[in-house]
Amino acid sequence: MIQPANSASVIASAVKRSLGAAGLTLAMATFAAGANAACDYVVTNSWNSGFTANIVISNDTGAAVNGWSVAWQYSGDNRVTSLWNATLSGNNPYSASNFAWNGAIAPGASVSFGFQGTGSSAEIVNVTGDVCTGGSSSSSSSSSSSSSSSSSSSSSSSSSSSSNSSSSSSSSSSSSSSSSSSGGQCMEMCQWYQDPLRPLCANQDNGWGWENNQSCIGRNTCESQSGNGGIVSTCGGSSSSSSSSSSSSSSSSSSSSSSSSGGSTSSSSSSSSSSSSSSSSSSSSSSSTSTSGGGGLYTYADFPFGVAVNGRFLNTPEMQNTVVNEFSQITAENIMKMSYMHPAEDTYSFAQADQLVDWATTNGVGVHGHTFVWHSDYQVPNWMKSYSGDFEAMLDTHVTTVAEHFAGRVQSWDVVNEVIDENNNCWRNSLFYQQLGADFVGNAFRAARAGDPDADLYYNDYDTEGGNANKLQCLENLVDDLLAQNAPIDGVGFQMHVQIDWPSTSAIAQAFQAIVDRGLKVKVTELDVPVNNPYASTPFPQYTSYTATAAALQKARYKAILKTYLDVVPPAQRGGFTVWGIWDGDSWLLDFSERQGADDWPLLFGGPSDGPYEAKPVVDGLIEAFLGE
Repeated sequence: MIQPANSASVIASAVKRSLGAAGLTLAMATFAAGANAACDYVVTNSWNSGFTANIVISNDTGAAVNGWSVAWQYSGDNRVTSLWNATLSGNNPYSASNFAWNGAIAPGASVSFGFQGTGSSAEIVNVTGDVCTGGSSSSSSSSSSSSSSSSSSSSSSSSSSSSNSSSSSSSSSSSSSSSSSSGGQCMEMCQWYQDPLRPLCANQDNGWGWENNQSCIGRNTCESQSGNGGIVSTCGGSSSSSSSSSSSSSSSSSSSSSSSSGGSTSSSSSSSSSSSSSSSSSSSSSSSTSTSGGGGLYTYADFPFGVAVNGRFLNTPEMQNTVVNEFSQITAENIMKMSYMHPAEDTYSFAQADQLVDWATTNGVGVHGHTFVWHSDYQVPNWMKSYSGDFEAMLDTHVTTVAEHFAGRVQSWDVVNEVIDENNNCWRNSLFYQQLGADFVGNAFRAARAGDPDADLYYNDYDTEGGNANKLQCLENLVDDLLAQNAPIDGVGFQMHVQIDWPSTSAIAQAFQAIVDRGLKVKVTELDVPVNNPYASTPFPQYTSYTATAAALQKARYKAILKTYLDVVPPAQRGGFTVWGIWDGDSWLLDFSERQGADDWPLLFGGPSDGPYEAKPVVDGLIEAFLGE
């Protein structure tokens, strides 16, 4: 794991945000007797082919609302394509009900959920429901219409790789099972949670594979998922499921999603339909082969938008699916560090890392290497600690050999990680410093460049993002020294294990600016934001459950950090933005001793360990930052 810092940690928790799928019938909430609320439909943005909107439920009474469900219907061509912070069912009329975390509305409080849709002109409609007082009021926020692709983009989802378009045709895949029937060609596909249908693999029964230039899923893996889903047979445009799933009759509406950031535009569409007796959709081959679904977080960025992955990634399809849909780059938490790469003096072990890098290459996802040189005792191989030969030559050979092995497949590297100790004349008294003095850092950069002439090379550290002025000064000194040596450094990585209220965004901006002024790239490499702060003056933990308040704070914090990055770092110097983990329960912070075993929710996705994951409100915050909202 990374090196913890006394003054660096993370904040915020976030309320779970999940994309509902039209056509899924889900359990509805119950309501408190006598508690009513105002239900407002608010258009938040519109353009020539779509819109975004919120429904706000405000409890203006003296009694608490305990569970809610609302409904609405469009008279024109508006249709919902994705929704977050509620469970969606139906297909015009629509209904939405609360999640467990946002079902209770205290007197004077409100909750909201949002959605994106298609349509030639955004409609204002009435919202009804048991919780709504005498129907509902409707309102429209100021929004602008634009025919350009730079208008509002679809919100991201952890389980959808493309938007839907109405179609009566079923998709075909040579790797899916098929048979002939009186209704025409039939084929078996996998309903993977709420995703568009996925082709089944012909050559493997377990895990995810790659056949006929598209991803596929093994039959056993498909059948072993929890909840609705399983093997679906599609014949002549209709589908039926072999697994038990909720009944819903719907046909999906037309939509396409397009997003633009920094001149980069991404769009995709897929066709889907569903029939009664199954919550299934038939996806086109373009959806099945897409390695980056339209509307994912990365589509808003003109730089690598990444996430760290752990040891269970390649055995957890939901993690892989989330990366493909939401991120454009991955960082291995551990398996590309010294002890994994070079376990014995004459032995390099690349198998695990190769498997991960090959997966990324196959799925069109970039890789940031982490890391050639790190001091941490458990990550330095034992043979290296007692090495009696030419230590400098040995270390240079290690770096060059690893860089050469991954050249062309890894786009950037943390060459040296965490060498600064601001309390010891700026230098950590590591094995490498003891053996070689300060020269080992510049040597490592030169060795890395010898092994890979094209990868971006970074120095990476924690607690340098402005809250610790002494450490930031040490970082500036180190960078200046490397530049004076003509060391081939391309950028600086800021780990960004921050607190909810520390450091200030102005301090973060100052730290970023210091590197920008030196002509180097700035990369956020390990961001996480826990809701509980063990260093705060208030009793720890501040939150024992994942509340709406904590979620709102986390959303605001993530949004502010990304906004600061976009405001300060020019496009040409944006090296990337990476979150340190996919799913809350895997965060390293849960095992950090100073957190005393307290629960926390520091990442972008919640939900069960193996899925389906639920995107949290922080995802909306990141999108808002990308869109300048």
